[in-house]
Amino acid sequence: MTLDEIDALDMKAISEKSTEDLQKVLTSITEQLYTLRFRKVTDVVENPAIVRNVRRVYARISTVLRQRENRPRRRRLPRAARVRRAPAAAAVSRSK
Repeated sequence: MTLDEIDALDMKAISEKSTEDLQKVLTSITEQLYTLRFRKVTDVVENPAIVRNVRRVYARISTVLRQRENRPRRRRLPRAARVRRAPAAAAVSRSK
């Protein structure tokens, strides 16, 4: 991915991608960050804010991947298969 494509990734675009695609993008971002850091030290970077933006996209993707890892999606049961709870009993006041 190019830096412009990485910079254009927002949360909606990230959440729509599959886990495999996100992992590929993450490796691409890692390589891009390496070259950006190297260029920042040796040369002049055209847009210094791009480093910050790429780091933020990296963090967003890492967060989404971690959330998917920790909370697998559960399927909801159809309405007919759900167990209905009995209404709560009225509070009984104890008077002596």
